[in-house]
This record gives sequence, C-alpha cells and structure tokens, in this order.
Amino acid sequence: MQPEVLVFQNQIVRLVSLLYATSLTVLAEGMEVHTLDLSSLNQAALGAMEEERGSVKIELIMQWIQQSIVDHIGAGVVTAPPPMVARVFNELSEGVVHISSLQKIKDVPFPFHYAQMLGMMLLSYTFGVPVMSAYLLETMWGASATSFLNIFILWCVNYLSVEIEQPFGERPNDLPLKQEMRHMNETLVMLAKSCARRAPAYEGTSAEKPSLRATFSLAMQLQAATSRLRESRSSLSSGTSEGEL
Repeated sequence: MQPEVLVFQNQIVRLVSLLYATSLTVLAEGMEVHTLDLSSLNQAALGAMEEERGSVKIELIMQWIQQSIVDHIGAGVVTAPPPMVARVFNELSEGVVHISSLQKIKDVPFPFHYAQMLGMMLLSYTFGVPVMSAYLLETMWGASATSFLNIFILWCVNYLSVEIEQPFGERPNDLPLKQEMRHMNETLVMLAKSCARRAPAYEGTSAEKPSLRATFSLAMQLQAATSRLRESRSSLSSGTSEGEL
C-alpha cells in the first residue's frame, strides 16, 4: 500500500475521533473524553480550533475532513467511485445534523411557566388529597394509603421527567457517552490496522462448494449438551422427590 494512503487513513481516523469527542463535549459540558493520539496533527490548527466555541468546532472539524477527502481525490490517493465518495459526504452531513438536533434538546429547556404551574398543582394536590380522603373514606388506614399512593406516584412521575430532561452528562441515569467514545476509538483503531485494509484472499478451488458441516457440527454439539443438562436436572428432581417420600 502506498505511503500516501496510509497517511490519509491515519489523518482521517484522528479527525473522526476528534469530531466525535468534540460533539460529545458540546452536548455534555465539562465531561472528559479521550481521543486518539493527536500529536501527529498540526498543533497550530488544533490551537486555533480551541479558540472557537463548541458548535463552531464541530463545523470546523467537519470542514477539515471534507477538505482532506477532496484534496486526496485530486492527488489520486482516493480512487473510490464518485457515488461511494458522495455517500461518505452524505453520512458525515447527516451525523452533524443529528448532533444539531441533540444540541436543541440540551439548549432548549422545558418552559419555565409550565414547570411552575405543574409545581403549584402538585403542591395543591399534595395538601388537598389527604383532606378529601379523610372526608370521603371511613377508616384512617384507607385514607392514609390512598393519599400516600396517589401523591407518591405523581411526584415520582414529576422527578422522572426532571431526570430525563437533560440526558447528557455523567449522572447515573444519563446516556453512556464515555462508553460510546471508547467504542468509537476502538472501531477507528481497528479500521486503521493492516487486517482491515484488504479482504482475506480466497485460497480454495473454483469447483469447491460452500459447506455447512462446521455449523451443523456445532449445532449438534449444542443440542447434545442441552439434552445432557435436561437429563441431569430430571435426575436431580427425581432424586429429591424420592428423598422426600
């Protein structure tokens, strides 16, 4: 493989890792994520990127990736057919659009007036239900149980909505953004390996037909193991019943 192709691959995987990490940090401010090693990229350009605000960083990195692809197409490094290259640009654009949609969830809060009214209604319900339960129900235990269950359920629904209003962060119920970043880096590292650059060569003969012998053998082994497990369970259950008798 030509050295120019390897340079292009190493540049793209680092820029994609940087794009993904920047997108996650824009959604979850203050969260630390790890990218691939960026020391091979131009540090002056990375320093200029850090001076921009969050959403502008995403657009800048996106521009770098697109410009790199276009430059390497002109240099003859990228020789893929035009429809495939157009698909790459389309996927990148869709990813940035999805990030913009997620950013709207983060930046647009639940309307304050609705939240204020819901709080007032919950407080009125909290103090009103015990009075009505005591008036309508005959026993103290019935009134107490009815009031507790109704008030408890409504407050739980309210706190659940507050918890999922901002799903980006490091709280226990937030989305696993760090795990997604780790998975992305592992995928990029795998794509940069030599084993991913070419498909395995076929070393059989032209007359050789596909065989399912290994699959059938594995299925038969699993079936036999399942049968033995069922027999052992039945023997144990029969022995237990005999001991009880």
